[in-house]
Amino acid sequence: MTKLEYGDLYKFLASLGIVLISLSLLVPWLFLRESFDGLLKASDISQLTSTGQALLNYRQQTALWFVRSLWWISPVLAIGGLVPLVAGIYLWIRRQRLLDQREQLETRKVGLEVQGLKRDLEPLTPGQIAMKVMEEVTEEVEAEELPQLAVIHSVVTGIQQYLRVEEIFYDRLVACYGDERVLIQQGARDATYDAILISDRPAVADVVFEVKRLTRHSGVDRVRAAVDQTSRLIQEYAVMGMRSTAAVVGIVMFVVPEDDRDSVMMDEYLWATKDHAHSYGVKVHPIFITEQQLRDMTCSQLRDKINTYAAVV
Repeated sequence: MTKLEYGDLYKFLASLGIVLISLSLLVPWLFLRESFDGLLKASDISQLTSTGQALLNYRQQTALWFVRSLWWISPVLAIGGLVPLVAGIYLWIRRQRLLDQREQLETRKVGLEVQGLKRDLEPLTPGQIAMKVMEEVTEEVEAEELPQLAVIHSVVTGIQQYLRVEEIFYDRLVACYGDERVLIQQGARDATYDAILISDRPAVADVVFEVKRLTRHSGVDRVRAAVDQTSRLIQEYAVMGMRSTAAVVGIVMFVVPEDDRDSVMMDEYLWATKDHAHSYGVKVHPIFITEQQLRDMTCSQLRDKINTYAAVV
């Protein structure tokens, strides 16, 4: 610590103590290594003016007094630094205990919220998941205008790819945050949630995720519809959890297959949906990512993306 800290009282006292203790060691070293013109010859001193000789004599007398007084100056500085240092450490320990207690209470609160949400939410059955995915894929296939025989093959392939993309994201989310905070494929009343990330701190919002597969046949209307759906889910989630919509953030993960990465204009979609997402008065953030990028995403990268949007102002 090279300077005084003024932000908190305990920081100021601790830094003041460290400065004084450092001076108790530094002052003797400085005085003992300095000659204070004691090596000047008498002939050189006699050539000085009377004022110069008086100043030299005063300087040497002052230095002599300090050298003779170091035996008590240094301990006084050390003791004077030890007192605020101990006081600062004591205040810091007391403050830290209060912070630890508050963190424990917040952890318990999160646990109770998770239990409450689990009571209100129910995991989707395999049949409900299949129906949800089939509806999503059917919308995509209808946009392709394929022959009847090709539609069946395209639907089956699309369902497999959709489930694979969801599984990749869900596994990554649970691996990075743990299954205590992550709820996957949940339903409540008329709402279905792909994934929910429950916050562990008041300064961070809960996150409602929607995972969408985006192909070359998907248009802006489909992207905007996903944003609309996520906005409604945020509002329903806020009512269910008895919290403000400001404490809930929606993230739509638009996952693009590698074969379509050059055909899907992700930058244009992001620009087209940016203002649309804010028109509902809730926080919805679309993220466009390729399937390979999702596979390669580390926990650190995923946390950074989520924390960018989940901070409560």
